Amino acid sequence: MFDSIKDLTKSKKALESVNSQLEKTQSALEEAKEQLAKLNGELDHSCAAEIRERLDKEISTGGMKNLVMDFDMVDFGNTLKALRLREDMTQAQLAQKLGLTKSVISAYETGLRLPSYDVLIHVSKIFKVSTDYLLGV
Repeated sequence: MFDSIKDLTKSKKALESVNSQLEKTQSALEEAKEQLAKLNGELDHSCAAEIRERLDKEISTGGMKNLVMDFDMVDFGNTLKALRLREDMTQAQLAQKLGLTKSVISAYETGLRLPSYDVLIHVSKIFKVSTDYLLGV
């Protein structure tokens, strides 16, 4: 019986050691996930900052068409924002013209929502561009 208690004690210590290593590994994995998320956020922020910088430069020189070509900004949100800024219009002002809320305009510009066909047509009329241009076609 004494040997089996010794064996159980050894097994228990081995199991505790394995559990400890598992906890350390899980902790390291969580830390790595947090670092990866932070790096992804920094990358997104860096890209957004570069786009904002180029947008500001192009707006100041009046070269919006080149900016659209350079960045392949084919999605509606970026095109809408560029047009709105070109016209010195706030999101609230555009929202009022479209009969929408500022948060809807923000959702369009960030790519969280797409407009209905009616809104798309109304936007094209406000900025005097084609719906194809708005959609990057």
